[in-house]
Amino acid sequence: MPADAAAVRTWFEQHAGAGYDWAGVFGFVVRPLGGEPDRYFCSGSIATAPGVKEPFRLDPNAFEGFAASVAQYDRAFVE
Repeated sequence: MPADAAAVRTWFEQHAGAGYDWAGVFGFVVRPLGGEPDRYFCSGSIATAPGVKEPFRLDPNAFEGFAASVAQYDRAFVE
């Protein structure tokens, strides 16, 4: 996934202090519980910054698999 490093840094600067999305974290265990808009957890903020659409659909484990797949795809076209 090509990402503009400056844009990612700007996203994090603009969202500094946004708060931790505890409802979203517990939503992985209790599915009916949704996350809080304008709050993030680690993998959600890392996915949102470069522009991943609907990052709330990726729990931390799924995000790791997604990131590994993207990295493998990127390497295939760079080499």
